Amino acid sequence: MRDHITGMLAHCQEKGVVSCDVINELFDDPPASNLRQHIWYKFFDDPAAGLKGEDYIADALRTARAAAPDVKLFINENGLETPFLPARWNAMRTIVTNLVQQGVPLDGIGFQSHIYSLPTSVEDPITLTAHLKAFQKLGLKVRISEADVTGDEGDLVQATQYAAVLGTALANGADFVTWGDADRYGSTTNHSGTQLQYGNALPWDVNLNAKTTVVAMLATIWGVSIAEAYSRLAAA
Repeated sequence: MRDHITGMLAHCQEKGVVSCDVINELFDDPPASNLRQHIWYKFFDDPAAGLKGEDYIADALRTARAAAPDVKLFINENGLETPFLPARWNAMRTIVTNLVQQGVPLDGIGFQSHIYSLPTSVEDPITLTAHLKAFQKLGLKVRISEADVTGDEGDLVQATQYAAVLGTALANGADFVTWGDADRYGSTTNHSGTQLQYGNALPWDVNLNAKTTVVAMLATIWGVSIAEAYSRLAAA
């Protein structure tokens, strides 16, 4: 683990990479709030030596900082933005708070923000704001790191959800990144045999046409209605 992190982060440092996810998805798939029992967790889980499985997190971050002192170090996790997974949120907040209090090098937290099963994974701006601010109060940067929203409920619902997440990010000084741009190459595209099964969770469709989502996000950035955004684009 240390060799891999050292090699990767030294490369990031050399190439001028600004930030890196050192730890990705600590927890088992939702709705679980327990940590993944992978090989590194099991290696560190040694009570006789005074170690706990979760100690791999601090070790990984310290190793990363030693290899890349100028790269911002992040933990990236899903399910932090929703009000429907309180146990996961509480567990994450406890772990992160302990890391900060122990002086472990950690610069920020990524909120993946995958919205695939409406309404149970809906983005609630009030909850998302509270969670972003909770980490900011610890001195950490926050970002929406992998945003995508199912299109199964229609364009308007998808656009509203994207705009809500982007608006919350902008209002709280958080970075915002989508999990791709177009459904043709996107996050929810699958394959069966040789046939691609395109997803529908990204702002541009399989033909690279902008969806209502793109206009809704522009409207959010400009601080205008979707109708006004359409008018501006038509006049451009």
